Amino acid sequence: MRSSDQSSALAETPRPLVSTQPGSLFRIGSGILVLSFLLTVGLGIERLTGLIGLFPSSETDRVSEQQAKDRQHGFLALGPIQLKRVAAVEMREALGSMKLTPAEESQLTKQLLPLQVHKKFDAESSPTSIPLQLAQEGLKGIQLAWITLWDTDALDSDIVRLDSEGYSCTVTLSKSPTTLAVPIPQSGVINITGIKDGGGGITVGVTSGARPVSLPLMSEGQVIGIPVSIQ
Repeated sequence: MRSSDQSSALAETPRPLVSTQPGSLFRIGSGILVLSFLLTVGLGIERLTGLIGLFPSSETDRVSEQQAKDRQHGFLALGPIQLKRVAAVEMREALGSMKLTPAEESQLTKQLLPLQVHKKFDAESSPTSIPLQLAQEGLKGIQLAWITLWDTDALDSDIVRLDSEGYSCTVTLSKSPTTLAVPIPQSGVINITGIKDGGGGITVGVTSGARPVSLPLMSEGQVIGIPVSIQ
């Protein structure tokens, strides 16, 4: 074949669009796999984001305006909250619930006990063991009562502070009731202050006798005075 004919034949021979060398095929296949992987991950993230939107990771209170009004009216109509007096045999448990420092516990115990009892037991008993050996009539001065608090709505880490007769205690509300002892206020009022709102307002429940009571919806820094009576 003449050289001119050979050149024409080569020119007419179809050329591959991509290289058929093994290395080139591997690079193309890898690119397709990477692209498929990225598309799959992207779809997965989109779906996961949608699920997160449907199911938020943290709860918040959702108290309607009408529910807030009902809580306010119900609290005002209730009258004093009924609290149970701490019995002498419950004194050690009561002191333990108050989260006192050793110095504070010793000082409070002295205010609870008559002078003659201190003289008798100072040498042989610690302040926390003394109340277990007393009759109810042995108490004088400050007396204690039980109070129970919980979160009435979503578990969103609402925090409140109790203040009564110089005693102060911060409580993180939970769905499980928290019971602690507080000094019985001579004024007949225990103050509750909103410390942290987990979202949607601070929702506090209190037990009055055997009856659960929802306090008015609170905000951070707000103080509600709770009238109390002792059983």
